[in-house]
Amino acid sequence: TMAGINSILLTGISDSGNSTTCNANVTVVDSDQPLVTCLSNVSIELDQSGLAILQTTEILNEAIDNCSGALSFAISPSIFSCDNLGLNSVALTATDASGNIGSCSVDVLIEDLIAPTVVCTNSEVTIGLDGSVDIPVISLITSLSDNCDVNPSVSPSQLTFECSDAGINSVSILVSDGNGNTSNCNVDILVDYDDTPAAVCVKQATVALDESGVGVVELEAIDAGSFVLCETPEFILSQEVFSCDHLGFNTVEL
Repeated sequence: TMAGINSILLTGISDSGNSTTCNANVTVVDSDQPLVTCLSNVSIELDQSGLAILQTTEILNEAIDNCSGALSFAISPSIFSCDNLGLNSVALTATDASGNIGSCSVDVLIEDLIAPTVVCTNSEVTIGLDGSVDIPVISLITSLSDNCDVNPSVSPSQLTFECSDAGINSVSILVSDGNGNTSNCNVDILVDYDDTPAAVCVKQATVALDESGVGVVELEAIDAGSFVLCETPEFILSQEVFSCDHLGFNTVEL
């Protein structure tokens, strides 16, 4: 018998064989709820856009109803974002053709397992007069993004370079999002310096002749901080020895 109103014909027959009939409408009611059970230990991953949509098949263990016919399912909530990371209580309801509703609930773990995306670029730097140079990490990164973290942490292996780093240096850049996902890129940093000598002299130096009429000027008396960046310079004076013939001012080149 089908659920709903059913027309029943009742026939009465006497011992003499006489008969009579009547009709009755019988309403068949299905009031049993579907039996619904959910899976346990359910987890889903957010996608590259930071969203995940939960499907019935991902949480439904079994659904049984006393009457044949398709059950309709509803999940609440079914859409998750980065704001829902961790455990979320989800309800699954099943409705049969008679409107009876059965349900179950499950804790769903929302996970972010997508690493940040980073693109890096090589660079060149020139050492300053203090013998070092710092490079901003932002100048090494072409693009940086993550599905959940708007500001991933960036950890370069080196940003300060000195004379001993002259040449090509490989630098590793580690990028981490707030959920423990990491990615990295490697860049080559060409470190250069200006090796033009800088001769710095005092304005005036005095040499006293000795008893034999000879005097020698020392380098320290002429040099006022000459240098060659990142190298050990060789100092040469155009004249070091003076005699009585040089009394007065003499030009010395360093």
